[in-house]
Amino acid sequence: MSLKKIAVIGLGDFGKALVKKLNEEGNEVTAIDKDIKTIEEIKDYCTHAVCLDSTDELALLAQGIQDMDLIYLTSSANFEALILTTKILQKHCQKEKIIVRYRNEIQKEILEKMFSIQKIFNPEEEAANNMAIFAKHIHKMIEKTYLVFGKYELIEVEVPKKYYHKTIQETKIRDEYHLNILLIKRDEEEIEAIGDTVLEEGDTIYVFGSQENIQKFIKSIDLK
Repeated sequence: MSLKKIAVIGLGDFGKALVKKLNEEGNEVTAIDKDIKTIEEIKDYCTHAVCLDSTDELALLAQGIQDMDLIYLTSSANFEALILTTKILQKHCQKEKIIVRYRNEIQKEILEKMFSIQKIFNPEEEAANNMAIFAKHIHKMIEKTYLVFGKYELIEVEVPKKYYHKTIQETKIRDEYHLNILLIKRDEEEIEAIGDTVLEEGDTIYVFGSQENIQKFIKSIDLK
């Protein structure tokens, strides 16, 4: 995995959690917020922690914002500041590197239509969708489930008993359910999922596909 230079601007609860996760993955993370107390709280969890007003164009450029591989604008509480910061980022950065958080549909429409921001997100909405999917698919063998691209899902599931000691090809998950096993986790080891990889009791598999096919697969799981 190639590591990146990433800026996170606006450090609410979500922004701070994102900084910590990106830092854990080994990226060079610059955390930016205008509140000095917030900067003090996050400074040990990132490469650089900088107290500045993101609407100050020269201050942002001094941090090398134009050289970042990704820029997350994560605080949407002050929408005027978000708009001004977005304008600065668009002026100096490639648009595909800019990812902006929105809080409501009005903000979403402005970002999409006025600024043509392609990468926008609402963490509360995404979390709610994932929780709803989890409720729909509740099952003692399913550990986590994620909504991906609207109609697709990724589930993290304990290997069903009927697949013990079978290769991925022998399970016929792809043929019967049109699903793909992306990864296998065995204890703390991550194992590449290829056709002749043998599944063992206790393995966790990451299964990807359409919501409809995921539901068919879950119904087929042997509960015994």
